[in-house]
Amino acid sequence: MTRKLSWELPVSAPRDRLEAFREPVRAAVILASAGLIVGSRLPWIEGMLPYQPHVVVGGYDNAGDGAITLIAALFTLGWALRRQIFDSRQGVVVVFPLVIGLGGLVISRVAAQNAEILIADWAKRGGSGSISVGLWLTAIASLALAVAGAVHVWRLRREVRFRLGLTPGDIGAVVGGVAGAIGGVIAATMVAGQFVSQDQAAVFASAQVVILLPMLFIGAWIGARIGRTIGDGFRPMPPSGSSSTRV
Repeated sequence: MTRKLSWELPVSAPRDRLEAFREPVRAAVILASAGLIVGSRLPWIEGMLPYQPHVVVGGYDNAGDGAITLIAALFTLGWALRRQIFDSRQGVVVVFPLVIGLGGLVISRVAAQNAEILIADWAKRGGSGSISVGLWLTAIASLALAVAGAVHVWRLRREVRFRLGLTPGDIGAVVGGVAGAIGGVIAATMVAGQFVSQDQAAVFASAQVVILLPMLFIGAWIGARIGRTIGDGFRPMPPSGSSSTRV
């Protein structure tokens, strides 16, 4: 009996590009992250002065809070879009959107206090001002992100054990990564200053953000590698006479 050979390759099912939006938590994190990204680009304070009819202060001006929320939103966006990350049961990964959302609320509150101080200063000089749509959107998106993160943590509370067990290498990697990221931010500011004058605030801020992302990741990666190497050097040696091999 002759068996017929088939040369047809198995056809994989088409990828569902809207998969992330079919799950409420992922969809909420994506929309909140988009709100943070848009809010970082919009005006945070608007007003007028006697010698300047329209004054705009953006999220990248002064302390650069908008740049911080932008970078954080890119991370939470990746968290929601990657199924493997969303399905993780590691405590740090599970609480990540909640932590970023709470951090965004703190940043929004501090930025609002600074805005009130600046607006009061404008009023003394005969001007006026108010908090604008960018800061409001950042605060609302941060709240939505925190709520979505809290729901995610609550749903997985029986599947995740939130305990922290760090080796010296882990601690060194965290400290080194933070130090490297800070160094990357400083380096990005210095590099942006070489190409754009700080007098051009909007152009300088845009150039700083473009350079900031790769410099931040490179600095964090290098710092984490160096920190882990140093931390591993402090790992306690096993007592003499002990053997790691089980019989």
